[in-house]
Amino acid sequence: METELKITQVQPVREYTNHQGEPCWVVEVALEDGRSRQVTMKSPERWKEGMTVVVKKEWDDKMGNPMMSLDKPLSERGGGSGGAPRYQQRGNDATQQRIGSQWAINSAISFINTCHPNKEAVDIPELKEYAKSLIRMREELVEYTKENGHG
Repeated sequence: METELKITQVQPVREYTNHQGEPCWVVEVALEDGRSRQVTMKSPERWKEGMTVVVKKEWDDKMGNPMMSLDKPLSERGGGSGGAPRYQQRGNDATQQRIGSQWAINSAISFINTCHPNKEAVDIPELKEYAKSLIRMREELVEYTKENGHG
């Protein structure tokens, strides 16, 4: 469960240009629970007093500055998915297909590197066959779990 907190104060610290040439702002953000740390943002309007936020991470940077990473509460995130976390949101079919294919390729490479007796001799067509086999196996397991009331 996320703890939602209100921002009670935002004070500018500095502005700089990141390594990609984009302007960034560092501000000191005070929260209603008394915590106060620096936050880096790409828009000067990102965090404002009165906004409800969730603290994702806290740390000290290389210079010893207390830093934190903020996010919107789960109820305000989503992009049309009813506030579901990003890892639970479904993309379109083409995106899901690309993700599945990449998983199969990475898994096939991992299998070859750890289990194949002559991994140096594996060529692209053989790698493709391993990946296709993994996709088929995944589809069979999904079907099996549905048929047996596990999914």
